[in-house]
Amino acid sequence: MKPILFLFLAPVLWAEAGDSPEKARRAAELVLAGKPEDAIPLYQELVRALPNDAGALLNLSIAEFKAKRYRDAASHAAAVLQLQRDSPAANLFLGSSYEELGEHAMALEPLEKALEAWPQGSQRSFDVRRGALKS
Repeated sequence: MKPILFLFLAPVLWAEAGDSPEKARRAAELVLAGKPEDAIPLYQELVRALPNDAGALLNLSIAEFKAKRYRDAASHAAAVLQLQRDSPAANLFLGSSYEELGEHAMALEPLEKALEAWPQGSQRSFDVRRGALKS
């Protein structure tokens, strides 16, 4: 980017990044309130402003998963894994999205990776051979 152009765009870029914590908080509240569809546009704005922010991408993936947008959730979980190869949460949502899409073979590896990263004796365990969550 040319230095002069950057000087003109810098305030816009900083304003977008500075607004990020408030947008993230509002989006998280919407997801917790059972309104993931309303949170998705906020997370999309955050990802546009901060495209290499694995946390923003993961939150977008989670909101999409909760909104039953499994293809989008898988895509964004995969993007997280490009930034953080061993993210248990990204593997969980990638595998779970594939499972919901009926792509069981694709679901197996990320679910196994998520299971390996989860602490032993956690409250829930994943049966990745059957693709079922059991208490």
